[in-house]
Amino acid sequence: MYIFFIVIIIIALIGVKAKNPFSSELYTDNFSLKKSNALKGIFVLIILISHATHSDGMYNFDASLFDKLYTVVDKNVIGQSSVVSFFFFSGYGIMYSIEKKGKEYVKSMPTKRCLKLAVHFGLFCAIFLAVCYIISAIKKLRFTDVFDITWFISATWYIFAILVLYLITYFAFKLLSKHTHSVLTVLIVTVAAIVIAYFILYEYWYDTIIIYSLGLLFKLYESRIFSFLQKKNRYIFALCISLVIQASVTFLYYMHFRLFILLEIKHISFLITLLLITYKVTFDNVILQFSGKHLFSIYVLQRIPMLVMDNIGFKQYPYLYVIITVVVTVVLCVLFDYCTGKLDKILFTRDRINKENV
Repeated sequence: MYIFFIVIIIIALIGVKAKNPFSSELYTDNFSLKKSNALKGIFVLIILISHATHSDGMYNFDASLFDKLYTVVDKNVIGQSSVVSFFFFSGYGIMYSIEKKGKEYVKSMPTKRCLKLAVHFGLFCAIFLAVCYIISAIKKLRFTDVFDITWFISATWYIFAILVLYLITYFAFKLLSKHTHSVLTVLIVTVAAIVIAYFILYEYWYDTIIIYSLGLLFKLYESRIFSFLQKKNRYIFALCISLVIQASVTFLYYMHFRLFILLEIKHISFLITLLLITYKVTFDNVILQFSGKHLFSIYVLQRIPMLVMDNIGFKQYPYLYVIITVVVTVVLCVLFDYCTGKLDKILFTRDRINKENV
Protein backbone atom coordinates (compact mmCIF):
# COMPACT_ATOMS: atom_id res chain seq x y z
CA MET A 1 0.00 0.00 0.00
CA TYR A 2 3.06 2.25 0.24
CA ILE A 3 2.71 2.85 -3.50
CA PHE A 4 -0.15 5.29 -2.86
CA PHE A 5 2.06 7.35 -0.55
CA ILE A 6 4.73 7.46 -3.26
CA VAL A 7 2.09 8.69 -5.72
CA ILE A 8 1.26 11.57 -3.35
CA ILE A 9 4.97 12.47 -3.12
CA ILE A 10 5.23 12.49 -6.92
CA ILE A 11 2.10 14.66 -7.20
CA ALA A 12 3.50 17.09 -4.60
CA LEU A 13 6.75 17.41 -6.55
CA ILE A 14 5.03 18.34 -9.82
CA GLY A 15 5.62 22.05 -10.37
CA VAL A 16 7.69 22.45 -7.21
CA LYS A 17 10.10 25.41 -7.06
CA ALA A 18 12.89 26.02 -4.57
CA LYS A 19 15.40 28.67 -3.50
CA ASN A 20 18.93 28.23 -2.16
CA PRO A 21 18.52 27.26 1.52
CA PHE A 22 21.73 29.10 2.44
CA SER A 23 20.76 32.42 0.86
CA SER A 24 18.76 35.18 2.51
CA GLU A 25 16.16 35.10 -0.27
CA LEU A 26 12.74 33.84 0.88
CA TYR A 27 9.39 33.42 -0.79
CA THR A 28 7.04 36.23 0.19
CA ASP A 29 3.77 34.69 -1.05
CA ASN A 30 4.10 31.33 0.70
CA PHE A 31 0.96 31.96 2.78
CA SER A 32 -1.22 33.23 -0.04
CA LEU A 33 -4.54 31.49 -0.65
CA LYS A 34 -3.14 29.72 -3.71
CA LYS A 35 -0.01 28.43 -1.93
CA SER A 36 -1.85 27.50 1.26
CA ASN A 37 -4.43 25.55 -0.78
CA ALA A 38 -1.62 23.58 -2.42
CA LEU A 39 -0.09 22.77 0.95
CA LYS A 40 -3.43 21.74 2.45
CA GLY A 41 -4.01 19.69 -0.68
CA ILE A 42 -0.96 17.56 0.11
CA PHE A 43 -2.18 16.76 3.58
CA VAL A 44 -5.82 16.10 2.73
CA LEU A 45 -4.57 13.57 0.15
CA ILE A 46 -2.38 11.99 2.83
CA ILE A 47 -5.41 11.75 5.14
CA LEU A 48 -7.56 10.28 2.36
CA ILE A 49 -5.01 7.58 1.56
CA SER A 50 -4.28 6.93 5.24
CA HIS A 51 -7.95 6.36 6.07
CA ALA A 52 -8.45 4.15 3.05
CA THR A 53 -5.33 2.01 3.52
CA HIS A 54 -5.88 1.54 7.24
CA SER A 55 -9.57 0.73 7.17
CA ASP A 56 -10.39 -1.77 9.94
CA GLY A 57 -10.08 -5.37 8.88
CA MET A 58 -8.46 -4.61 5.53
CA TYR A 59 -4.82 -3.69 5.92
CA ASN A 60 -2.27 -6.52 6.10
CA PHE A 61 0.40 -5.55 8.63
CA ASP A 62 2.47 -8.58 7.67
CA ALA A 63 2.96 -7.09 4.23
CA SER A 64 6.24 -6.03 2.61
CA LEU A 65 9.02 -4.10 4.32
CA PHE A 66 8.02 -0.97 2.40
CA ASP A 67 4.44 -1.29 3.64
CA LYS A 68 5.71 -1.55 7.21
CA LEU A 69 7.88 1.53 6.72
CA TYR A 70 4.90 3.39 5.29
CA THR A 71 2.85 2.45 8.35
CA VAL A 72 5.58 3.76 10.67
CA VAL A 73 5.77 7.04 8.74
CA ASP A 74 2.01 7.39 8.51
CA LYS A 75 1.29 6.61 12.16
CA ASN A 76 4.33 8.06 13.92
CA VAL A 77 6.02 10.71 11.79
CA ILE A 78 2.94 12.30 10.19
CA GLY A 79 -0.04 10.85 12.05
CA GLN A 80 -2.28 13.44 13.65
CA SER A 81 0.13 16.15 12.51
CA SER A 82 -1.52 15.88 9.08
CA VAL A 83 -4.25 18.29 10.27
CA VAL A 84 -1.72 20.82 11.54
CA SER A 85 -1.80 22.78 8.27
CA PHE A 86 -5.62 22.91 8.36
CA PHE A 87 -5.72 24.47 11.82
CA PHE A 88 -2.81 26.82 11.12
CA PHE A 89 -4.19 28.22 7.88
CA SER A 90 -7.67 28.52 9.40
CA GLY A 91 -6.23 30.69 12.17
CA TYR A 92 -3.97 32.56 9.77
CA GLY A 93 -6.83 33.20 7.34
CA ILE A 94 -9.15 34.44 10.07
CA MET A 95 -6.51 36.86 11.36
CA TYR A 96 -5.75 38.06 7.84
CA SER A 97 -9.43 38.80 7.22
CA ILE A 98 -9.84 40.57 10.56
CA GLU A 99 -6.79 42.76 9.91
CA LYS A 100 -8.07 43.59 6.43
CA LYS A 101 -11.80 44.05 7.10
CA GLY A 102 -11.89 44.83 10.83
CA LYS A 103 -14.99 44.55 13.00
CA GLU A 104 -17.26 44.00 10.01
CA TYR A 105 -15.62 40.65 9.39
CA VAL A 106 -15.90 39.72 13.08
CA LYS A 107 -19.63 40.52 12.96
CA SER A 108 -20.05 38.24 9.95
CA MET A 109 -18.27 35.25 11.52
CA PRO A 110 -21.35 33.59 13.12
CA THR A 111 -23.03 33.55 9.70
CA LYS A 112 -20.26 33.29 7.11
CA ARG A 113 -18.00 30.98 9.10
CA CYS A 114 -19.97 29.07 11.73
CA LEU A 115 -23.43 28.79 10.17
CA LYS A 116 -22.09 28.11 6.68
CA LEU A 117 -19.87 25.31 7.99
CA ALA A 118 -22.77 23.92 10.05
CA VAL A 119 -25.09 23.92 7.02
CA HIS A 120 -22.51 22.13 4.85
CA PHE A 121 -21.86 19.58 7.58
CA GLY A 122 -25.59 19.11 8.13
CA LEU A 123 -26.04 18.38 4.43
CA PHE A 124 -23.26 15.80 4.57
CA CYS A 125 -24.87 14.20 7.64
CA ALA A 126 -28.19 13.92 5.79
CA ILE A 127 -26.50 12.23 2.82
CA PHE A 128 -24.52 9.89 5.07
CA LEU A 129 -27.60 8.88 7.07
CA ALA A 130 -29.52 8.27 3.83
CA VAL A 131 -26.76 5.97 2.56
CA CYS A 132 -26.78 4.11 5.89
CA TYR A 133 -30.55 3.67 5.67
CA ILE A 134 -30.35 2.34 2.10
CA ILE A 135 -27.60 -0.14 3.05
CA SER A 136 -29.52 -1.34 6.11
CA ALA A 137 -32.69 -1.77 4.02
CA ILE A 138 -30.91 -3.71 1.26
CA LYS A 139 -29.03 -5.96 3.68
CA LYS A 140 -32.05 -6.23 6.01
CA LEU A 141 -30.07 -5.02 8.99
CA ARG A 142 -30.94 -2.72 11.83
CA PHE A 143 -30.05 0.90 11.07
CA THR A 144 -27.71 0.94 14.08
CA ASP A 145 -25.82 -2.02 12.65
CA VAL A 146 -24.72 0.21 9.79
CA PHE A 147 -24.62 3.62 11.46
CA ASP A 148 -22.40 3.83 14.53
CA ILE A 149 -22.94 7.24 16.14
CA THR A 150 -19.78 6.98 18.26
CA TRP A 151 -17.66 6.19 15.21
CA PHE A 152 -19.36 8.92 13.17
CA ILE A 153 -18.64 11.64 15.75
CA SER A 154 -15.06 10.42 16.12
CA ALA A 155 -14.57 10.41 12.35
CA THR A 156 -15.76 14.01 12.02
CA TRP A 157 -14.06 15.44 15.13
CA TYR A 158 -12.22 18.12 13.13
CA ILE A 159 -15.50 19.81 12.11
CA PHE A 160 -16.67 20.07 15.71
CA ALA A 161 -13.26 21.33 16.83
CA ILE A 162 -13.00 24.07 14.20
CA LEU A 163 -16.57 25.24 14.90
CA VAL A 164 -15.74 25.69 18.58
CA LEU A 165 -12.52 27.55 17.69
CA TYR A 166 -14.45 29.89 15.37
CA LEU A 167 -16.88 30.69 18.18
CA ILE A 168 -14.07 31.34 20.67
CA THR A 169 -12.44 33.66 18.13
CA TYR A 170 -15.68 35.51 17.48
CA PHE A 171 -16.32 36.27 21.14
CA ALA A 172 -12.68 37.19 21.82
CA PHE A 173 -12.56 39.74 18.99
CA LYS A 174 -16.11 40.93 19.66
CA LEU A 175 -15.42 41.71 23.31
CA LEU A 176 -11.84 43.00 23.09
CA SER A 177 -10.60 45.88 20.94
CA LYS A 178 -6.87 45.11 20.67
CA HIS A 179 -5.91 42.25 18.39
CA THR A 180 -3.07 41.11 20.63
CA HIS A 181 -5.44 40.82 23.59
CA SER A 182 -7.99 38.93 21.50
CA VAL A 183 -5.43 36.45 20.18
CA LEU A 184 -4.02 35.93 23.68
CA THR A 185 -7.56 35.27 24.93
CA VAL A 186 -8.15 32.69 22.20
CA LEU A 187 -4.86 31.03 23.14
CA ILE A 188 -5.67 30.95 26.87
CA VAL A 189 -9.22 29.64 26.33
CA THR A 190 -7.89 26.99 23.94
CA VAL A 191 -5.30 25.84 26.46
CA ALA A 192 -8.04 25.68 29.14
CA ALA A 193 -10.19 23.66 26.75
CA ILE A 194 -7.30 21.26 26.15
CA VAL A 195 -6.85 20.75 29.88
CA ILE A 196 -10.56 19.98 30.32
CA ALA A 197 -10.70 17.75 27.22
CA TYR A 198 -7.66 15.82 28.48
CA PHE A 199 -9.87 14.23 31.14
CA ILE A 200 -13.02 13.57 29.11
CA LEU A 201 -12.17 13.11 25.42
CA TYR A 202 -9.92 11.01 23.25
CA GLU A 203 -6.52 12.56 22.57
CA TYR A 204 -7.09 13.19 18.88
CA TRP A 205 -9.97 15.56 19.70
CA TYR A 206 -7.70 18.19 21.22
CA ASP A 207 -3.99 17.48 20.68
CA THR A 208 -3.70 19.71 17.58
CA ILE A 209 -6.18 22.54 18.28
CA ILE A 210 -3.47 24.74 19.80
CA ILE A 211 -2.14 25.16 16.25
CA TYR A 212 -5.15 27.31 15.34
CA SER A 213 -4.11 29.91 17.92
CA LEU A 214 -0.55 29.78 16.61
CA GLY A 215 -1.95 30.63 13.17
CA LEU A 216 -3.57 33.76 14.62
CA LEU A 217 -0.40 34.64 16.50
CA PHE A 218 1.86 34.05 13.50
CA LYS A 219 -0.18 36.42 11.32
CA LEU A 220 0.19 39.17 13.92
CA TYR A 221 3.98 38.93 13.90
CA GLU A 222 4.55 37.64 10.36
CA SER A 223 6.60 40.63 9.18
CA ARG A 224 8.92 40.42 12.20
CA ILE A 225 9.41 36.68 11.70
CA PHE A 226 10.19 37.25 8.02
CA SER A 227 12.76 39.95 8.85
CA PHE A 228 14.35 37.69 11.45
CA LEU A 229 14.72 34.77 9.03
CA GLN A 230 16.23 36.97 6.33
CA LYS A 231 19.31 37.77 8.40
CA LYS A 232 22.47 35.79 7.74
CA ASN A 233 22.30 32.06 8.60
CA ARG A 234 19.23 32.45 10.81
CA TYR A 235 16.97 30.54 8.45
CA ILE A 236 19.20 27.50 8.13
CA PHE A 237 19.88 27.56 11.89
CA ALA A 238 16.14 27.68 12.68
CA LEU A 239 15.44 24.86 10.22
CA CYS A 240 18.17 22.64 11.69
CA ILE A 241 16.95 23.21 15.25
CA SER A 242 13.37 22.48 14.22
CA LEU A 243 14.35 19.29 12.40
CA VAL A 244 16.40 18.05 15.36
CA ILE A 245 13.50 18.66 17.77
CA GLN A 246 11.04 17.04 15.36
CA ALA A 247 13.25 13.98 14.89
CA SER A 248 13.99 13.63 18.62
CA VAL A 249 10.39 13.91 19.75
CA THR A 250 9.16 11.61 16.97
CA PHE A 251 11.72 9.00 18.00
CA LEU A 252 10.63 9.21 21.65
CA TYR A 253 7.00 8.96 20.56
CA TYR A 254 7.79 5.93 18.41
CA MET A 255 9.55 4.33 21.40
CA HIS A 256 6.28 4.73 23.35
CA PHE A 257 7.31 7.70 25.50
CA ARG A 258 3.88 9.12 24.76
CA LEU A 259 3.59 11.95 27.23
CA PHE A 260 1.05 14.54 26.14
CA ILE A 261 3.57 17.39 26.34
CA LEU A 262 5.84 15.50 23.95
CA LEU A 263 2.94 15.08 21.55
CA GLU A 264 2.29 18.84 21.63
CA ILE A 265 5.97 19.56 20.98
CA LYS A 266 5.85 17.07 18.12
CA HIS A 267 2.91 18.86 16.47
CA ILE A 268 4.36 22.34 17.01
CA SER A 269 7.81 21.38 15.72
CA PHE A 270 6.14 19.73 12.73
CA LEU A 271 4.35 23.02 12.03
CA ILE A 272 7.51 25.10 12.40
CA THR A 273 9.43 22.78 10.08
CA LEU A 274 6.61 22.93 7.55
CA LEU A 275 6.46 26.73 7.66
CA LEU A 276 10.22 27.07 7.33
CA ILE A 277 10.19 24.78 4.30
CA THR A 278 7.54 26.95 2.61
CA TYR A 279 9.88 29.96 2.80
CA LYS A 280 12.24 28.13 0.47
CA VAL A 281 10.05 25.63 -1.37
CA THR A 282 6.75 26.31 -3.10
CA PHE A 283 4.23 23.64 -4.11
CA ASP A 284 1.71 24.32 -6.84
CA ASN A 285 -0.14 22.20 -9.37
CA VAL A 286 -3.71 21.55 -10.46
CA ILE A 287 -4.19 18.41 -8.34
CA LEU A 288 -3.00 20.09 -5.13
CA GLN A 289 -5.07 23.21 -5.84
CA PHE A 290 -8.16 21.08 -6.39
CA SER A 291 -7.57 19.05 -3.23
CA GLY A 292 -6.95 22.12 -1.08
CA LYS A 293 -9.92 24.01 -2.48
CA HIS A 294 -12.23 21.04 -1.82
CA LEU A 295 -10.66 20.16 1.54
CA PHE A 296 -13.90 20.03 3.56
CA SER A 297 -15.79 17.87 1.09
CA ILE A 298 -12.87 15.47 0.58
CA TYR A 299 -12.39 15.20 4.34
CA VAL A 300 -16.01 14.24 5.08
CA LEU A 301 -17.24 12.59 1.88
CA GLN A 302 -14.47 9.98 1.77
CA ARG A 303 -16.47 8.13 4.45
CA ILE A 304 -19.33 7.40 2.04
CA PRO A 305 -17.52 5.15 -0.49
CA MET A 306 -15.67 3.51 2.42
CA LEU A 307 -18.97 2.78 4.15
CA VAL A 308 -20.47 1.25 0.99
CA MET A 309 -17.42 -0.89 0.22
CA ASP A 310 -17.13 -2.02 3.84
CA ASN A 311 -20.64 -3.44 3.50
CA ILE A 312 -20.18 -5.21 0.16
CA GLY A 313 -16.96 -7.06 0.92
CA PHE A 314 -14.40 -4.90 -0.90
CA LYS A 315 -11.85 -5.09 1.93
CA GLN A 316 -10.45 -8.25 0.40
CA TYR A 317 -9.37 -6.12 -2.58
CA PRO A 318 -7.30 -3.40 -0.83
CA TYR A 319 -5.82 -1.72 -3.91
CA LEU A 320 -9.18 -1.55 -5.66
CA TYR A 321 -10.71 -0.33 -2.39
CA VAL A 322 -8.32 2.64 -2.25
CA ILE A 323 -8.66 3.51 -5.95
CA ILE A 324 -12.47 3.44 -5.84
CA THR A 325 -12.46 5.49 -2.63
CA VAL A 326 -10.34 8.21 -4.26
CA VAL A 327 -12.31 8.29 -7.55
CA VAL A 328 -15.75 8.28 -5.93
CA THR A 329 -14.68 10.87 -3.33
CA VAL A 330 -13.51 13.23 -6.09
CA VAL A 331 -16.79 12.85 -8.00
CA LEU A 332 -18.86 13.33 -4.84
CA CYS A 333 -16.91 16.40 -3.73
CA VAL A 334 -17.37 18.11 -7.12
CA LEU A 335 -21.13 17.51 -6.96
CA PHE A 336 -21.34 18.40 -3.27
CA ASP A 337 -19.43 21.67 -3.63
CA TYR A 338 -21.46 22.63 -6.69
CA CYS A 339 -24.68 22.18 -4.70
CA THR A 340 -23.39 23.92 -1.57
CA GLY A 341 -22.11 26.78 -3.74
CA LYS A 342 -25.62 27.31 -5.09
CA LEU A 343 -27.05 27.00 -1.58
CA ASP A 344 -24.55 29.53 -0.21
CA LYS A 345 -25.63 32.09 -2.81
CA ILE A 346 -29.20 31.71 -1.61
CA LEU A 347 -28.50 31.73 2.12
CA PHE A 348 -25.40 33.84 2.63
CA THR A 349 -25.19 36.54 -0.03
CA ARG A 350 -24.90 40.04 1.37
CA ASP A 351 -28.03 41.31 -0.40
CA ARG A 352 -30.22 38.59 1.08
CA ILE A 353 -28.80 39.09 4.57
CA ASN A 354 -29.35 42.84 4.34
CA LYS A 355 -32.95 42.38 3.18
CA GLU A 356 -33.68 40.01 6.02
CA ASN A 357 -32.28 42.50 8.53
CA VAL A 358 -34.49 45.37 7.28
